[in-house]
Amino acid sequence: MFSENNFKSGYKVVTVGSIPLNRRVVLGGRVVPKVEVNLLSQVSGDVIEVLGQEGDFFREGELLVRLEKESLKAELSSVYAEIDSAKEVIRNAEVQYSKSIISPDADANRMLGGVPGLFSMFTDPMRNFTNRGDSSFEKYANRTNSYSNYAQAKNRLKQAYAHLKQVKEKLEDANVQAPFDGMIVSKFINKGDIVNLGQKIISFSNVKDLQIEVQVPARYIFNLVKGNFYKVRINSSKIINARLKQIYPIANNQSHTVRVKFDLPSGILAIAGTYAEVEIIEEFSNKEIAVIPESAILYRSSLPSVYIVDYQNKLELKFIRLGEKLQNGRYSVLSGINIGDRVIKNPDFLIKSKIVLNN
Repeated sequence: MFSENNFKSGYKVVTVGSIPLNRRVVLGGRVVPKVEVNLLSQVSGDVIEVLGQEGDFFREGELLVRLEKESLKAELSSVYAEIDSAKEVIRNAEVQYSKSIISPDADANRMLGGVPGLFSMFTDPMRNFTNRGDSSFEKYANRTNSYSNYAQAKNRLKQAYAHLKQVKEKLEDANVQAPFDGMIVSKFINKGDIVNLGQKIISFSNVKDLQIEVQVPARYIFNLVKGNFYKVRINSSKIINARLKQIYPIANNQSHTVRVKFDLPSGILAIAGTYAEVEIIEEFSNKEIAVIPESAILYRSSLPSVYIVDYQNKLELKFIRLGEKLQNGRYSVLSGINIGDRVIKNPDFLIKSKIVLNN
């Protein structure tokens, strides 16, 4: 703040104030896509067709790569046959389980030529009495075995359907599609190549939304504020403002730098990989720089100057070196005056050195 005294002369005197000294630091980085993905092969097979080259643009869902499907189609036919067989097994198991409940003595009656189970009326009590078997438990065991066969058949059908789902997904994965609107950055395959499961085939990026990535020395990180705007320059072009989007939480052990990303405004013409510069301000809390009102500055011989008021209220012209223009109509002063000096806030063309101001 400026302390101000009014003199009878009409000139106003202010005390030179101060602000913390900040130092501009320019760091080099590069333009990167906001989103970039590596597309991996989800199946093994021959490359039938690659539908684009580096730099080609694709809409979301458009086909990028077509892989061989014949072996998958054969596997699909095998799975359908597996499902049909499992259904037949279930039908038979259902009938056998129902038979074990409704007609548990059917097998014994068939052995006696279909005569009703009178024979078991005499033999079952005799077997139970002589401890040579338990007919009730045997019927229970047969029923349990029939149900177990039925349950296993149902599980085999579930497994067959799960296999069918896997094969269908593989068939879909044999067609590699663009995950979003973007461009092929790099391709690692050509027509006729054989790819394995998990092999990288294409790098794909969104080239409309761009960022600047900078490795910031760790000592500057605490001067950055997420969401603030910073001055950036791309390939020596004009300065633009970019918003700080992300500060990574861990520094590199070898370079002692932290990865930082800035969002570029939409519509900026730039190419991923281009050199870029970001200007940040390093704040020195233990150092200060002089600040004066812009109205106190005169230009003599094109050089900025101010009138100092000494302890005897005598005026003296001082040439100064200006820093940057600040808010609220102020300028920082790099040299020529000191913090605490008194200067004329409203000099005019009549003012001269050696004049003594009267209280």
